[in-house]
Amino acid sequence: MNRSRLVRFIVSTIGVPAPASSPADCTLIGDSPSDIKAAHAFGARAIGYANKPGKFEKLTNAGADTVAEQLELITSEL
Repeated sequence: MNRSRLVRFIVSTIGVPAPASSPADCTLIGDSPSDIKAAHAFGARAIGYANKPGKFEKLTNAGADTVAEQLELITSEL
């Protein structure tokens, strides 16, 4: 299953978004360019987690809306 389909499967399984919501109300946090692309294919916001050297640039180039190098910084983006 590709990541875009996986995101749709997870969202439909847990019942999110609510009927009055849209994918744009969702945020996906990922540590790979394919996570970022899957979030955008779904229509969600994408936060990249650069947990290793070199990932910041890769996630930025993949189109992440925000990239954080520390988990604590991600909560301020939600």
